[in-house]
Amino acid sequence: MAAEKRNRVIRVRVTESELSLIRTRCGHSLSGYMRNLLLGGPRIKSPRTADPNLLTQMVNINKTMDALARQCTRPSGISRAILETLLSMERILMEVLKECS
Repeated sequence: MAAEKRNRVIRVRVTESELSLIRTRCGHSLSGYMRNLLLGGPRIKSPRTADPNLLTQMVNINKTMDALARQCTRPSGISRAILETLLSMERILMEVLKECS
């Protein structure tokens, strides 16, 4: 049995800002999103976008933590400077988490 062809169109008027919001929420397919929404299907979650500056900061923190971890495995062990840096990074990460929530 052939699948039923979608050949009916429903027109809806929206403002530019409403259309922008709908497109932000729907992700890829506006028609698929609207069908799911109107027919009671599962909600399609919109993709989350991360702040590029935040991602850059997180990458830099990760690189620093890797360098510190390498330093800690040396025979000389962990120095006071490394410990202070780790504590400072912990404070920064806590601030970033507060901003994200």
